[in-house]
Amino acid sequence: MDDIKLIKDLLSRAEGEDLDFKSSAIIISDPKHKAKFIKNLICMANTPRPGSAFIISGVTSKPDGTKEVVGVPLSEHPDDANLQEIIRGKVEPIPQFSYRPASYGGNSLGILEINPRKGGPFMSRLDYPNVITLGTIYCCRGSSNARAQSAESRDIHEWMKTEDKPLRKLKVVRATYIDVGGSLFDYPCFFPSISSLRTQLKPIGYLQILRASTYPWFLISAYDIYNSEDDERRKLGNLLKETLTRKKVLLDCGYYESSWKDDKEWTEDKFWEIVKSFEFSYAFTFDKFDKKEEVVATSEDKIIKEVVYRWKKDSDATMKGNIIPIVHSESEKFPEILQEIAQTINPVMIAVPERELGEGIIATSKTIIKIREALNQTGAYYPLHLLGTGNPLSILLYTICGADSFDGLEWCQMVVNYDSGLINHLQHYDFFDVQSEWGSIHGYSRDLSALMHNLSFYLDWMERTREAMAKDEAINLLQEYLPIIRDENGKEKSTFEMLEEKLPELFESS
Repeated sequence: MDDIKLIKDLLSRAEGEDLDFKSSAIIISDPKHKAKFIKNLICMANTPRPGSAFIISGVTSKPDGTKEVVGVPLSEHPDDANLQEIIRGKVEPIPQFSYRPASYGGNSLGILEINPRKGGPFMSRLDYPNVITLGTIYCCRGSSNARAQSAESRDIHEWMKTEDKPLRKLKVVRATYIDVGGSLFDYPCFFPSISSLRTQLKPIGYLQILRASTYPWFLISAYDIYNSEDDERRKLGNLLKETLTRKKVLLDCGYYESSWKDDKEWTEDKFWEIVKSFEFSYAFTFDKFDKKEEVVATSEDKIIKEVVYRWKKDSDATMKGNIIPIVHSESEKFPEILQEIAQTINPVMIAVPERELGEGIIATSKTIIKIREALNQTGAYYPLHLLGTGNPLSILLYTICGADSFDGLEWCQMVVNYDSGLINHLQHYDFFDVQSEWGSIHGYSRDLSALMHNLSFYLDWMERTREAMAKDEAINLLQEYLPIIRDENGKEKSTFEMLEEKLPELFESS
């Protein structure tokens, strides 16, 4: 339904628990009006209803039930982003809502739509004198806002239970803390990648930033270390040795850089030289993947033998443990192949490229679910690492599906919007620098502030994801961040509902 039809329909209805008319615009410029906005939103978000609730600004509702469209001056419309910012951090959990101006009969009206997102009750995290009491459940009673009575609270709790389907129960309980080569890892974890390819700084520059940060993990390429000048290589070695006292270092085999640079001289001997000479926590096997069509034509048995051979060869040549096999395959072959490899060599982790798991996020998620089920059938828990996955929403969804560890360059190529979890061009950092402390620190360059801004986000994002997984609330977190979009006809679509339809494997059948 477009906005004109929506407004026409709403104007024909009486005010009630899911509909309120305001003659003036939503005011957020002073604390009292801001508190009233928060209370109005909480009340409607908590009220049991089958669909969205609406607050329409620019309409006077008269005692006889008739409506007068008075409009809202264009300059008085609040910005949706400002409203979202007011709610974030002040209401727990966060209701899903949107605000948009709409033209109707020559007037400008405001539409505040509160989606029927459950998982609450929604309550204020702060006291607002004479308006909201901390920890109190509020709801709509008729056309008024009120403190929920005991019967209303029970109804609200019961309604909230029916929305979010529980996580699908896997055959083996999902691990949160996993022993990887003698070290306890908090899973899921994201390794910010260091690379000389498509980045602004040299690898040593990114290493210095990560070393100075509180971020606990990172990935660095053996190819970049090998191809550094002698003095720089020594500095990299010293930095890595010092860093290992506080952080986990994942050494990449260098395939990404060598393939893009078409360097035919990057060999396993050079890779082994770096593995033997430098300190690290874990290293990937030397990757000999050449062409996708060769993988397609390769049988499961041949892939398994090649991966096992490569893993043993790298482990024997370097005399170091914690070597992680990288596996290439067609997406449908992965579950059987990874299960057999896990049972054959008992690796500390298994790595696969995200790009080979499927075309699109739904197909990739389905493959990860099948992989996790196959690995769990071994009776042990084998962590699954996804190569080249740095999108926060992808990390969250893939974690729910059964992946454990991720790496990516997004942290140094893009900038994260804290409110949406979406990544944007690095040039857009000016729009988001107010979301963290790093934009206001004197002496920091813009680029350095952006990198620290991103690292702070990923640190918090992974902690929130771990906590949500531990509490079986990861689906709620995903629903909070998946956006509402509009189709070609202007009709709103919930991407979370689309996920439920296209990925039923994640949810219990009703």
